[in-house]
Amino acid sequence: MPARTPGGVGHTRPGPAAQYAGGRGGRPRTGRRTQPFTAAGLPEGEEKAAVLRGCLKRWGWEVGAFFDGVTATSSDAELSRIAPMHPVFRITEGDG
Repeated sequence: MPARTPGGVGHTRPGPAAQYAGGRGGRPRTGRRTQPFTAAGLPEGEEKAAVLRGCLKRWGWEVGAFFDGVTATSSDAELSRIAPMHPVFRITEGDG
């Protein structure tokens, strides 16, 4: 589940934090409840492009300004061009 703040999605910058943590993950807290997880960065390629395309289909109206004109209907080549600027992680519940 993406990190959320009262101002919306994306204000917590979880991507760089997870990158610097070396894929270890963490324990986000909601009140007294915690849910351990592990985050592993996806390499450049078809799987990462598919995730980015899915994000643009669902949230393109909100985040499109950050994707340099690329939309969910853009070519695979265009998605590959912007992919290095957008970290994507596989989130696994539990301690790994």
